[in-house]
Amino acid sequence: MKNSVKMIVSFMLMISLMFSNIMFVSALDENTNNEVSTQEETTDDGVEIEEVEGKVNYVAIEQPYLKTPETQKIAVSFGEDIEADDAKIVLESEQKTITVPLKEKKDNLYLFEQDFNDEDTGIYTVTHFKYLQGGRYKSILLDKEDIHPVFGVNEKHDEYKDEAVTYSDDQINSDDSIVVCQSTNAIDTAKQIENSLDELSLARKSSINDNYVVVLDPGHDSGHTGASGNGIRDEVATLKIAQYCKQELEKYAGVEVYLTRGETCPYPETVGQYKGNIADIKKRVEWAKSINADIFVSIHLNSGSSAAQGVEVYYQNGSSDGQNLAQKIQNELAGLGIHNRGIKANNGYAVITSSTQHGFPGIIVEHAFVSNNSDASKYLNSDSKLQKLGVADANGIVNYLNLKTKDETKYNIAYQTHVQTYGWIGAVGDGMTSGTIGQSKRLESIKLSLQNQPYSGGIQYRTHIQTYGWEKDWKSNGAMSGTIGQSKRLEAIQIQLTGEMAKHYDVYYQVHAQQFGWLDWAKNGESAGTAGYSYRLEAIKVQLVAKGSSAPGATNNPFKTAQISYQTHVQTYGWQAIKFDGKTAGTTGVSKRLEGIRVELRNQSYAGSVQYRTHVQTYGWEKNWKVNDAVSGTSGQSKRLEAIQIQLTGEMAKHYDVYYRVHAQQFGWLGWAKNGESAGTAGYSYRLEGIEVRLVPKGEAAPGSTANSFHQR
Repeated sequence: MKNSVKMIVSFMLMISLMFSNIMFVSALDENTNNEVSTQEETTDDGVEIEEVEGKVNYVAIEQPYLKTPETQKIAVSFGEDIEADDAKIVLESEQKTITVPLKEKKDNLYLFEQDFNDEDTGIYTVTHFKYLQGGRYKSILLDKEDIHPVFGVNEKHDEYKDEAVTYSDDQINSDDSIVVCQSTNAIDTAKQIENSLDELSLARKSSINDNYVVVLDPGHDSGHTGASGNGIRDEVATLKIAQYCKQELEKYAGVEVYLTRGETCPYPETVGQYKGNIADIKKRVEWAKSINADIFVSIHLNSGSSAAQGVEVYYQNGSSDGQNLAQKIQNELAGLGIHNRGIKANNGYAVITSSTQHGFPGIIVEHAFVSNNSDASKYLNSDSKLQKLGVADANGIVNYLNLKTKDETKYNIAYQTHVQTYGWIGAVGDGMTSGTIGQSKRLESIKLSLQNQPYSGGIQYRTHIQTYGWEKDWKSNGAMSGTIGQSKRLEAIQIQLTGEMAKHYDVYYQVHAQQFGWLDWAKNGESAGTAGYSYRLEAIKVQLVAKGSSAPGATNNPFKTAQISYQTHVQTYGWQAIKFDGKTAGTTGVSKRLEGIRVELRNQSYAGSVQYRTHVQTYGWEKNWKVNDAVSGTSGQSKRLEAIQIQLTGEMAKHYDVYYRVHAQQFGWLGWAKNGESAGTAGYSYRLEGIEVRLVPKGEAAPGSTANSFHQR
């Protein structure tokens, strides 16, 4: 079985669609001019900037990973009827922040280019899209719209995979949130995708759980026609056989089935090329690799002399898996009465050799001869006869993979998740993974049920949902927890057993959370996931364990809770993304001043608040302390922050110390200050550039050195 991978392209355009599987459809029903103003700022040249919420359709990044010196191309699709005079985007890494000017605009598509050199090494996120309208820049924070475009410069980010995939028009699906299309022109490609999404019929996606992945390849296509005879066209019949085979296989559990094509050529650029049919075949196999294929079955009809007849299956010489698969399918087809020509080893066919090179067995099934009157009349000249061939192929695959029907497959505990873009995916159980990894897809809802239970009782569960928080009522025994159609992420989950089952078993569960990856196992109603971070759950495993038996793995940290958050307003860039618990807010190495800051407590264990005030250029220390996410500093005045004080109040101050350190002009990172002490400089006219804040339980050590947290002349 294969684990899921994120589809990455080399020299291709990657489009990250926003939110749900109704992306472009829903955009037609929304008022894209409905913008909500929140804050204002100014650029260095005095042009006002207004922070707004708007409709970013998608962000396109040409290269998810690039080596310097190189140019990155980024396209943004924004709004429908909004006329912008100019635009820019902001790129952020741990080391620097870069503002990229507009290169080209076409309709509602904006193209940006940025050159990168060795000193720019790092992982970059596109954080803001800013557009000029009516003499004012308006800024959209992409993180708030659940769009997180990431790429690496001389570094590969966590979700990057080396596999390169190419897709053509009819491989793009409006249900996919990662779409790739061959093009070197971001604007033209993006427009092409937007115009054609509703017309596409193929539903292709990467593997999203631990199921076997079967790729069926209907031989030939409208651009690479096959043999014909006795009123039968190879490319038409093979598609029907593949569709019937897929239909039969989907009666079984633990398997995902995909077709390499529909009625049109999947790679039209290969049509008319020298050896274009070979290029087309290799691209199909490469695509199968991208979705973690376990087997590749290429479906064909044979042709020869009028006397030649029967079925034969080709496999890679020396491949025991290929030989076994070939024999299983050959047996089933011969069982229909077709003349048995046997299985044959072959190392000359592109399908077979390419599949072997990519790590899975590939075979060619030549079902019967279109050139033979008997074969054509007995097995090929009606849909019902083609269906028998497809079912026979499926039965051979079932025998090879040892699949069981869905009715035969029963878990002790079964669960099914509703995943962003993909919807409900097949049920799994007993510690298997449900969801995705490496695709940045949120879980939106879940169902759980007990099966074959030896005792009375049931299972209850509830989820923590974006915007709504913890569900008030527990769901049970197959009911849905979460939402559908609202684009709301699950952030945490609690699961527990009831009745006699709770006396004899523990239920353990483990989640894969955005940024953190797999957390430790929780059990019996404990929380698993995150709180306060606005991070999505991406996958889950659930398992029953008999009382007294060991946990499936570590149980130390199943739940991450954000304690304190902070957000900085930076010169040129405006408000940056919210940071948590010691992460760096602001910039380093780009000589940009902090101009404002907000600080807020999250998931408080005790009553109380956080207070803070800043030392502002010209004005000195603020007279009044700000509280719980209020803005300290200035906006639109181009005034630098020079120092800061932060303190807790109430019961929080009795149980925690608040530590903070700043990155100051000329000095760099200073030592940690705490509980109202000054951090930064005074009398130097030096700007603050970055800050880190964290809570530490009383009595525990400081996060680092506390020396030289403040310099004063």
